[in-house]
Amino acid sequence: MRKSINEEQFVTLLMRYGPRVRAFVTTLLPLCQDAEDVAQNACLVAWRKMEEFHYSAAEPDAEFWSWVCAIGRFEALNYRRKHWGREKLFDRELLDRIASLQLEHRDHLQSRQSALQDCINRLNPRDKELVRLRYASEASVEKMAELAGRTVSAIYKALTRIRKGLSQCIESSIRDRKSSLDG
Repeated sequence: MRKSINEEQFVTLLMRYGPRVRAFVTTLLPLCQDAEDVAQNACLVAWRKMEEFHYSAAEPDAEFWSWVCAIGRFEALNYRRKHWGREKLFDRELLDRIASLQLEHRDHLQSRQSALQDCINRLNPRDKELVRLRYASEASVEKMAELAGRTVSAIYKALTRIRKGLSQCIESSIRDRKSSLDG
């Protein structure tokens, strides 16, 4: 039997899965700001189409997330068509494959995303600022070097060190979580 949700349930689900929807859309668009705009638009479209959402599982969570991500995928494709015209960074087939893989591996990816955020929070303030400049504001390495009063080479070396440390931290966090679940 197919069930529907009310406005309060919708808002609760959207609050729970909004960050995951944004992360999903980010895999489909190369610029963070574009992805943020598209993810917000996808949530608005989902709100307008709330009556169309029905689920059959005991809880709506997985079906809701998949449904909003499908909306996000179409919004990303529309955004690309409107703003990029014939300029193609990825073809539609590749975007469809990325979206499918993202949905298939959502639990694993969410675990890694959560671990990444925890690891970023553990960085010292200077490294955290470099990560913010490079990935949140999308500053060029040259601009980062100028802002930090360092050489371009020093910024590249710092980013390499930070990425390696984050990778090790993520793997360690996931191993620890798995051990605590298994034990």
